[in-house]
Amino acid sequence: MAVISYQKRALILITGAALLMAVCIFALPDLMIPDSDKLHRVDAIFHLSVGTRSKADDYVLDLFQQEYAEQVVCLSSQISHELYPSDFARLNLITRGIPEERINSLHLAIYECPVELVDFLARYCLDHKWDSILIVTSPEGNRRGRQLMRDDFKQRGIELNFTHAPEDELELRRDWWRTHWKIQRLIGAVSDLLLDIYFGDCRQDS
Repeated sequence: MAVISYQKRALILITGAALLMAVCIFALPDLMIPDSDKLHRVDAIFHLSVGTRSKADDYVLDLFQQEYAEQVVCLSSQISHELYPSDFARLNLITRGIPEERINSLHLAIYECPVELVDFLARYCLDHKWDSILIVTSPEGNRRGRQLMRDDFKQRGIELNFTHAPEDELELRRDWWRTHWKIQRLIGAVSDLLLDIYFGDCRQDS
């Protein structure tokens, strides 16, 4: 009887773990898509969601036209020799009505430590005397990483908020478990979170 009881307990634990894993998997969009911060007027919009699948260009244009900011900065690292997607996003937004002097393309280096990028962006804001920024990014994200970035900027006197295009979130949620790129992006957000939790600030390793 003791053996049977042990086997039953083991089966219950395994079944419970499997059910919990299944629930977590199907809850990935809710777990890894943070809510957008409340919109208000800022000094500049940082457009990070530059890509063929994103509708963020439309969203950034709408934010600019509603006068949430007077300046837009498109940001990306290079994808080939001297080829930066942010340059094309800038040109697209200029043709759609944003004045050329109100929008820049910022070329990002590929940093080994993400905190180096945070430092670079914070210094860029300070150089332009901006104290409030709205980042338009992809829907999926690492809540912990975003909060650490907010805290870093706050220490420098800069208010930082995050948002994403509602159309991008709807598309990412739609039948995500059947689409490779959607699964890949959500799992990537989980991976980023785990790296932050278990390895901490990469500056500590230098």
